[in-house]
Amino acid sequence: MEIIIKKTSQGSSSEEKPCKEAIKIIVPYWNIRTCNEKYFNEHFANSEGLWRSNGKNHKNIKPINNNGLSKDNWIARQEEDRRVWGIEVNSLKDLLNLVDKYKSIIIEEYQFNVSGKNIYTLEIYDGYIEWPK
Repeated sequence: MEIIIKKTSQGSSSEEKPCKEAIKIIVPYWNIRTCNEKYFNEHFANSEGLWRSNGKNHKNIKPINNNGLSKDNWIARQEEDRRVWGIEVNSLKDLLNLVDKYKSIIIEEYQFNVSGKNIYTLEIYDGYIEWPK
């Protein structure tokens, strides 16, 4: 299984290889907005175009982590896939070997995924990160 890998200290947009095991992989990217389509078109169409003018597989989704942003359905659209750093993990033993080597790791679902496929991110925790409330 391919898992996205990153280092806390590098930030999310770093092109630097996060570890020697990292390889480039391709993952789907979903643009997710915390509003409905009507609101988006009324407030962002002048600068970004109408919601359905870009991307594909447009859909309404339930709020992922509703921090009081919106009680309505959110909107999502699939955009161009992204090349990111990843790692091949084929067993629990592979995963535990990473923990032994890098000490602290965080595993979570990939935040830009609404495709229904299992996509995960492994973060080598080597610096401070502020957790959402």
